[in-house]
Amino acid sequence: MGLEVHFAWAQIPDETTWARLSPEAREATHKLVDKWVHDFHWNERTANTWSVTLRKVRHLFLRLTRRGRERHSRGIHRLDEWFHPDWKRQARKLQKEHSYSRVVAAYVFTSGFLDSFPASTRKILDCHDIFTCRNDITSNEKSKSWWYSIYKADERRGLLRANTILGIQHDETDFFTRLTQGKRSVFTVGHFTDIHPLGFPPEALNTFGYIASNSSVNLECLHWFLRDVWPLIRGQQPNAVFLIAGSVGNEIPEGAGVKPVGNVSSLSQFYSQVLFAINPIRLGTGLKIKTVEALSFGRSVVSTTCGSSGLDAFYGQGILLANSREEFAEGVISRLADPGSAMRDGSLATKTAESINTQSREALAQALGLDRSSLDR
Repeated sequence: MGLEVHFAWAQIPDETTWARLSPEAREATHKLVDKWVHDFHWNERTANTWSVTLRKVRHLFLRLTRRGRERHSRGIHRLDEWFHPDWKRQARKLQKEHSYSRVVAAYVFTSGFLDSFPASTRKILDCHDIFTCRNDITSNEKSKSWWYSIYKADERRGLLRANTILGIQHDETDFFTRLTQGKRSVFTVGHFTDIHPLGFPPEALNTFGYIASNSSVNLECLHWFLRDVWPLIRGQQPNAVFLIAGSVGNEIPEGAGVKPVGNVSSLSQFYSQVLFAINPIRLGTGLKIKTVEALSFGRSVVSTTCGSSGLDAFYGQGILLANSREEFAEGVISRLADPGSAMRDGSLATKTAESINTQSREALAQALGLDRSSLDR
C-alpha cells in the first residue's frame, strides 16, 4: 500500500508468556516491518502499601456499583492496568523523531498510546477482540482460562481514544459502532491469509482433521467431539481417520481411527493429509483463525456457530454449520461418504478465503485513509 511500517513492542505485565517476546517471534516480526523502533518495557514502580490498598478499594467500590453481569464478572481489569504511565513519554519521543502520519495500537489495553500523538495523526485501534466481560464468554468455571476483561464503560473510553477502529469480524464491528454511538469510523478487517489450495492425495479421502493449541477451551471442545460425536461417525464410517495436529493432541491417546501427530513443520503439511477440517469450538470471541486458514488451503470446514463467527455470509461456501452432536456427526459423515462433494466444497473454500482477503484489504485501505489505487501497488 506504499506505506513504511515501523514497529514497537510493548511488554504486558502478567506472569504468562504474553509478557515476554521470544527470540523466534522477534526474528519473525523483523522480517515483516521496515524498522523496529522501540521496546516498551514494563519497569516495576515502587508503590507504598497505602496506594495499593486505595487502588483495590476503589476497584471494589466500582464493582459494587456495577449492575447485571458486570458486578459478578470474573477477572475484571481496569482499562489502563496493563499500560505503564511512562510509556506516553517514550511514545511522544518517537513521534517527535519520526512524525508519524498514522499510528496503530493493538488491543484496547494499549489504547493509552493513542493519547501520545497529536490530532494531526490518524489514530487507529486494532481491537482484535471484544473485552467487555470477555472472561464470561471465553471460559467457564471448569476451564478458568481467564485473561484480560474490562467493564463496558472502560472499553468505550478506550475506543474513543481512536479516530478509527478495526474489528476482526462484523458482529464485533457492530458492537464497537453501538458502543461509540457512531462517533468513530469502524471497519471490519479480518485475518489475511496466503491462498495455497492443495490437491487431494488418495490417502486423504477418508481423513479429516483438527489443528489447534492446547488451550483449555480447545481441549474441552476436542474432548466433547471425541466423547459425543466421534462414536456416531465411527458407527457409520468405520474406516474414518481423525488427524489431530498441534499441541491440543498432546494429551489425546492414539486410538481406533484417532491419530494425534503433535506439532507439524507447516500448515500445508497438515492440510495436505486431510479431506476437510473441523472446528468444534463452543466458547470464545473474535474471528476463529483456524477456520480461515483451512479455507485458504482449499479445505472446507465443518464448524459450530462459534467456530465460524463473523463468517455467516459464507455458510454453504466451504463452511458447513453444525452445532449439536447429531448435526456435527452428519456433517462429517456426509463428506466422508462423498469425497467428490467434499473436494468441490474445497474449491468453494478457496474462493471464500479470497473474498475475505479482498474485503479486508479494501477496508484496511479505507481505515488508513488511502485511495483504492493503493490496492493495486
